[in-house]
Amino acid sequence: MALDELEYAKKYLETNKRIHESMSNKDSLELFFHSGWFEGALFYFFKLKPKVRDETLTEVSPIIFPSPFQEKLSFVSAKEKVPLELIYSIMRQESAFNPTIRSWADAFGLMQITPERAQKLSRRYKIPYNDFSDLYSPETNVLFGSKILNQLMKEHQNNFIAYVASYNASSRVVKRWMKQKHRKDPLEFIEMIPYEETKGYVKLVFRNFVTYNRLHKGEFEVDKSFLYTGKLTD
Repeated sequence: MALDELEYAKKYLETNKRIHESMSNKDSLELFFHSGWFEGALFYFFKLKPKVRDETLTEVSPIIFPSPFQEKLSFVSAKEKVPLELIYSIMRQESAFNPTIRSWADAFGLMQITPERAQKLSRRYKIPYNDFSDLYSPETNVLFGSKILNQLMKEHQNNFIAYVASYNASSRVVKRWMKQKHRKDPLEFIEMIPYEETKGYVKLVFRNFVTYNRLHKGEFEVDKSFLYTGKLTD
């Protein structure tokens, strides 16, 4: 790590499991964190027993809720008017902060953008884009992802449940759910989401969003009305 050979550090952590036997869980997680292998840190953390995770969570929250690429992402966040904490929340669920990941659905990078979507956004917003390999660039990938979030936030009038669910599923099906299954209580509506994956996704992104706001800003309270209005209480 001192030599900035982070790819070697990742391979070492991946293949030398015994290195962790003489270390505390926090020290082990810090090795993953400082090597830039955030996905490995999450994998290690969730292999711990539930009781150990609960006991360790507060101490290691900045490690399992990391804020990589912050300078580049802060610029994109301000430009696209998408909260930085929301970008990190989506990113954590989509890729576990692995910029070179490729899914079975042929989505790429930190915010899991498909080449087809990238081409459309590139033409519409004059964003330089050549081919799928560009989506491995954190800045390019997050710019596309933030454009999508900005569109969805406007389309759904800042309804957190609707725009987050749309990022996972599609606006078309979410609009149908809003008509057919809408409940006055947003927590009840989340439970009515028919896609189990999307239901879990909304819950986890909301957890991430609250956690990142607490890590970045200190005390942070949010009323459940935020899930429909997108407005934070003073």
